[in-house]
Amino acid sequence: MGQIVGFICSKCSYEKSYFLGTGFRNTKEKKLYECANCKVLKASVLPIPKCSKCNNSSLIKLLDYEKNFNCPKCNSKDYHLGITGNWD
Repeated sequence: MGQIVGFICSKCSYEKSYFLGTGFRNTKEKKLYECANCKVLKASVLPIPKCSKCNNSSLIKLLDYEKNFNCPKCNSKDYHLGITGNWD
């Protein structure tokens, strides 16, 4: 069970959804992080994940999805929360 968090860029219309939480097989919880260096979002089950863009290990666990983030496609600051929901 978990949460679906979807983001969309107002500038280039890039969309991405993240399925967070745990699955049926009691897998590790997938959490959403933001890189402190390049501000990219990353979903991971690892306790100390690394950024897929700059390979930095200084990722911050996100608790608030309401702010704007850097768009992975056009790098603008217009990447924001579009949808949320729950999954089983």
